[in-house]
Amino acid sequence: MNSKTTKRLLIFFCFLFFIKNINAQDSNLYGTWYLHQLEADLDGVVWDYEDVQPDYIPQLTINSDLTFEGFGACNGFNGYYTYDAEQNTLTPNSFVQSLAVCDTSGEINLENLFFNQVAANTSHSITLNSNADFTQLRLENFPGYIATYRNVSLSNSDQILSELKIYPNPVSDNLFISKPNSEVLDVVLYDIYGNSVLQQKTIEESVDVSILTEGIYFIKISSANDTRIQKIIKA
Repeated sequence: MNSKTTKRLLIFFCFLFFIKNINAQDSNLYGTWYLHQLEADLDGVVWDYEDVQPDYIPQLTINSDLTFEGFGACNGFNGYYTYDAEQNTLTPNSFVQSLAVCDTSGEINLENLFFNQVAANTSHSITLNSNADFTQLRLENFPGYIATYRNVSLSNSDQILSELKIYPNPVSDNLFISKPNSEVLDVVLYDIYGNSVLQQKTIEESVDVSILTEGIYFIKISSANDTRIQKIIKA
């Protein structure tokens, strides 16, 4: 067997492994997950949405290409996973967050707990359970360190901003924000270091981002009762 044939066979088997790895994932894993509860080893439950009832709901979105993004209380994050089909685990291989300073100690503590769990560079075991009302996702990265999510919003106030459509992404000039009503929104764009680079109160349909340099940004959109943060790529 010559070297060219060997190389082709290696590429072929690597391709088969990649396809097997992707197909082995449960498609229910993809989508937006709303944080319900955090547990931390001997401390047990350290954050529970139903106890805290915040105006915001931390979120994690897992995409089919295994990139992920989300936000906590005042900062957004993004990265990508690798998937182990044999162990049914996700491992974060990249994690980038904005660095805005939250308003309260409760928000700061939540983000420390939540982001440490999401970013932990170790295997996160996956457990998915469904009932008639929602699907629940548990990600456990160490024994007792568990983040529990649901695929439905836990807050009525979240519905307005969850219906927003933000496009195009990547964006070069105008970023359009479609919303279900004429409510005034506070829009702030942050760079990956948490610096505010653009801010406006708007009931308009678009935000001009043409002056920004290319790169990753986080757009924070706030209404009277809720906040949404999403990763934006400036092309």
